Amino acid sequence: MSIDFFYVLFELLIFFLFSIVFYKIIKENLLPILYRQISNIKKKQKDFKEETELLIASHDRLDNQIKKQKDIFFSLEKKVCIWRTDINEKEKQQQIENQLLFKSIEDKRKLQDKNLNLLKMQKIVIPQAIIKATDEISSLYGGDKSLSLLRELIEKIEPKNASKS
Repeated sequence: MSIDFFYVLFELLIFFLFSIVFYKIIKENLLPILYRQISNIKKKQKDFKEETELLIASHDRLDNQIKKQKDIFFSLEKKVCIWRTDINEKEKQQQIENQLLFKSIEDKRKLQDKNLNLLKMQKIVIPQAIIKATDEISSLYGGDKSLSLLRELIEKIEPKNASKS
């Protein structure tokens, strides 16, 4: 029995020593490797978290920029519509002014045509009327008296023609 007891005690002592050696080997070799891996995993998690936060911040900035650009686009679109409306109104106003101007020019041209025709008729009719009047006055009154009456008649005619021109 005593041998068995020593044998068991020896076995326990070897097991205990083996456990201590195994513990030291694990503590010196395996634990640092595990700690490094845990540290690497934590570092990767931290990097992923920072990258995720950076991506979220970038996404938010892009959303804000898109919103600002949409606002600018709508503002520009409104300005273009207002500008287009103003241009159309100015073009319509210019067309109306051009029509009025053309009408005025046409009226002046008609008046000039009328005055030109009147002048042409006067150039033709007045000399003939003077010749005819001279002949009639000469036949009625004869001599110098007819010339003085003709001059009076011409003087009476000329101021009326001068005032019409």
